[in-house]
Amino acid sequence: MDPLISLTIRNRKAWFAPGEELDCEYQIDRIGPRSIAAVEASVLWSTFGKGDADMGVHYFERRVPEDLPDGDLRELHRFRTRCPDGPLSYEGELLSIRWCVRVRVFPLRGKETSFDLPFRLGQIASPSELAEAGQKQVATRPEPTRSTEETASVEMTVRHDDPNPASDSPTSSSSDANQDGSSPNGSQR
Repeated sequence: MDPLISLTIRNRKAWFAPGEELDCEYQIDRIGPRSIAAVEASVLWSTFGKGDADMGVHYFERRVPEDLPDGDLRELHRFRTRCPDGPLSYEGELLSIRWCVRVRVFPLRGKETSFDLPFRLGQIASPSELAEAGQKQVATRPEPTRSTEETASVEMTVRHDDPNPASDSPTSSSSDANQDGSSPNGSQR
């Protein structure tokens, strides 16, 4: 049976601003107190979509039994970090940037177990959110002049069709089951 990782973002928010404190805690269950070689906690981002996947680690901590007087890494552990300036979370058609808090447990025997708890850094609207809000990005190309010395340029404009766009309040996915089958509070099923 795999260890059970309970992970919580104590701030209980769907998104965080750059520079804001991210306050997390985790606990390990369903494994003996002397059966864990190490536990790692990290805050990281990953890209998904077309092209090569990329990943960056903002915060990392590795704990081993020797770090604690009783050597029991299962007990509730809390850590904090300030959110970086970027990259900001983004859900696009070709590329997505996603942030998460990750806890990995390395047992003395058997395979490692990990759990990711996603969160959003910043409030960048995705193309689908912009469309839902009634905002469209329109690319226009001016007519080229007859002069051979001048070059045509591309101009980007944003047109607001709705004078009262929908609220940009973040939506939390905490009520849904996570993609890996875990429950929203961070524990695995």
